[in-house]
Order: sequence, then structure tokens, then C-alpha cells
Amino acid sequence: PLADLSAPVLTISRPQAQVGEEVTLVCDSPDAKAPELSLQIKDGNRTLASGTKRPLRFKLVAHKEDDGREFVCEAKLDIKGFVATKQASANLTVISFQDNPHLHVESFVETDTITSIMCQVAGVFPSEKARFNLSFEGGCLNATVSAHGDRATAEAQVSCTTAGERELNCTVALGPVTRSTVTTVCFYNLSAPVLRISRPQAQVGEEVTLVCDSPDAKA
Repeated sequence: PLADLSAPVLTISRPQAQVGEEVTLVCDSPDAKAPELSLQIKDGNRTLASGTKRPLRFKLVAHKEDDGREFVCEAKLDIKGFVATKQASANLTVISFQDNPHLHVESFVETDTITSIMCQVAGVFPSEKARFNLSFEGGCLNATVSAHGDRATAEAQVSCTTAGERELNCTVALGPVTRSTVTTVCFYNLSAPVLRISRPQAQVGEEVTLVCDSPDAKA
């Protein structure tokens, strides 16, 4: 009976595909034994594939313009002129993420000072969906993220109270793809210099020696 027509199932082989990857749409129905059943795969009002053989498949190559595209699997049961249809839909997400992110930060930073960090990745689509994780010595930083064209950027600030080398990590995720980069920042202490004058009160013509020193400078 027409009322018992089950909803079809639409499966996308790569729901989150990268640009250039092949994607297979599979349209199937639990009512596979019904000889009067036909299937269609549609993109809006356009039919991409149709037939009575199940499951029904359609292959495509993912492009940027396919991002967010909705596909429909339609099952149609035609018994003596009485027609019933049911549909299922699924959306395709398309991304492009080929290059590793780049960290921009000073290599040497004085302790107890604030320095700016920028992590940038280029050639990403859609750039506004890029997710950043900036971490310093294992702790997450509060970053401001922006996107312009095919670039995404995260900016943060960091400081350190002790001298030594510290690790800075930037991880960017887009869909199922994750890329990271790591750099090392050297924090140093620089005490106030000491100026010594051999003869603070010298007579005219006397030789005076000036000594400038920072004895406990260390990195």
C-alpha cells in the first residue's frame, strides 16, 4: 500500500569534502523489494540520477560553490496510477585547507613585558569557519580571530615572569583537517645597568674611567 512507503535514505560518502575530492551520493530505500519503486537524486529542481536499480548512486567532484549544497533522495511508488513519494535530504560541506599556519612573534622577549602574537593561515575556505587554538606552555590563550578572503588570523598577547625558552603552539582546524605549527620564544632578564666613575670628583686634567655593567644579565 502507498501509505506504507518508507522514507528513503541519502548518504554522502564525504559529508565534509576538500576541494577536488570525489564524493558519492547514495540514495536507497528500505522498500527495495517493491518492483514499482523508483529513485531519484536531485539538486533543487534538477535531476542528477534516476532509476529503479537500488541503491542509486551519483558521483561528483567537490568545488567551492558546492559548499552547503542540499541534495535530495526521492522515492516514488507508482501502483496502477496511484503515486506516493517520500524524500530525504543531506547537505555537503566543502573545505580547502592546504597550507600550514604561520606564527609571527618576536624571537627574544624581555621578561615581565607583554608581546603580541599572530597566527595566520592562507588559502583556507571558508576562512570564517577556521578554528584556532593558541597555546603557550600548554595553556590556552585568549585569542581574537578574524577572516578576510581566504585568510584567517588569530591574535593574542603573552608575557612571562621567568627567563628561558618557552614553546608557543598554534593549531588550526577546518572540518576534519587540523594543522599545527610550533615555535620557541626566548625570554630574558635584563637588570638595570650600573655606571661607575673611577673619580666622581676629578680635578682638571685627571684621567677618569667610566664602567658600565649589567652583572646579572641572563637569558
